[in-house]
Amino acid sequence: MIKRGMIAAGVGMMLSAAPSMAANESTGWYFGATGGQAQADLDRAEYDAGIEGVFAQIGAPLTSGSSDLEDTDVSWSLFGGYRLSPFFSLEAGYIDLGASEYRASGTVNPPGPSPSTTASYSADVEVSGFTAAAIGMLPLGEMFQLHGQAGVLFTNLEISQAISLTGFGADSDRRSSDSRDFFFGVGGGLNIGEQWTLNLDWQRFKDVGDEDETGETDIDRISLGVIYRL
Repeated sequence: MIKRGMIAAGVGMMLSAAPSMAANESTGWYFGATGGQAQADLDRAEYDAGIEGVFAQIGAPLTSGSSDLEDTDVSWSLFGGYRLSPFFSLEAGYIDLGASEYRASGTVNPPGPSPSTTASYSADVEVSGFTAAAIGMLPLGEMFQLHGQAGVLFTNLEISQAISLTGFGADSDRRSSDSRDFFFGVGGGLNIGEQWTLNLDWQRFKDVGDEDETGETDIDRISLGVIYRL
């Protein structure tokens, strides 16, 4: 006959082992990819004022003009990480935050007896870099989870500029800067089976760029991602 003490001891061992087994199943390496949309916090009026100032400085003030700013673009990333527990992981990856485009054209009065002529200016701002982040997770049952992240973007920001003045020629240049910028985000995940997860995330990248070389801007990103756990 089995004694009650033996049953209690057996149940106790099972219960104490269960969290350990669950933890082991929730740890390990994973890899993933995301795609979405990034938007830079740029101000068209600020660009307009800068262009007007440049032409005024060279003695060719603007008399009329128009401009357009596209600060939203497609963004993607690849990443990998290690889940240390059901609640915490470390992650590294590469992210492309897309490009912003500014275009302006108008009429200027060049110095001297030359009649009014047309001018144009364009600027493209591209942002990409490597990331390192810590992820905190809150499982909600077996299928769902909430998570938050904080990390560093090792940013490469490039600006391509071109300016032309009809009858006077054109000029262009390209500048870049490297910086380390803080980012954070929140999101949710849907677990599909034991190895796959679909994520929806929002992230903000703070003060991206170099204030002296290229200027700084915040970038917001919304993305869908897929994770595969080994």
